[in-house]
Amino acid sequence: MAEVDLEQLRSNVETLARFETRNSMSDTLSETRGIGAARRWIHAQFESYGPRLEVRYDSYLLAPQGRITRETKIRNVMAVLPGRSNRRIYVSGHYDTVARRPPGWAEDDFDNPAPGANDDASGTSIVMEMARVLSQSGLEFDATLVFIAFAGEEQGLLGARLHADRIAGEGLRVDAVFNNDIVGNSMGGNGVAEANRVQVFSEGPTDSESRRIARYLRQQAAI
Repeated sequence: MAEVDLEQLRSNVETLARFETRNSMSDTLSETRGIGAARRWIHAQFESYGPRLEVRYDSYLLAPQGRITRETKIRNVMAVLPGRSNRRIYVSGHYDTVARRPPGWAEDDFDNPAPGANDDASGTSIVMEMARVLSQSGLEFDATLVFIAFAGEEQGLLGARLHADRIAGEGLRVDAVFNNDIVGNSMGGNGVAEANRVQVFSEGPTDSESRRIARYLRQQAAI
């Protein structure tokens, strides 16, 4: 799509990385550092794209459990573009980060640097840019489009799991989820670089809805 702005994608990634860490248990009060500042910025960006988007936080208060070692508020950031029907299509990424701790860093120091440009500011940037482009396109969609940046991913997909439980309890219909995670590099783990190819991973078996959607995407990309 010609409307996609590559410089805006880059700027989104750079801004998210400048928060230094977006660990789900990092600082929530600073205006310049930590997950609180990051989610407020994402929320403000969604709002700036115009009145068609319904922007809100999707919040959960968690007691210590698993990799969550203290009471923590998990706040996903959502922008909903209402369609003609209630069926939902999601475009998602996660905006939280985690750092490997070098020797001497305390295990409970959640403000250690973890800029996460690729994992997953890159995916979050795509979510934001898709929200901007599609909400400003003037197009009317049959499906309701949900653009969401999840938190708590690095602690076990927590934000996504909690949101999935919530919408299942509300009986909402979800037709597809396009998740974007670590999409900022063109070189695979095998060292092969293919800058003009996008990989789509879909759950089997071959005749699953997920695989059917993946095949449809491949067909559309070839047009």
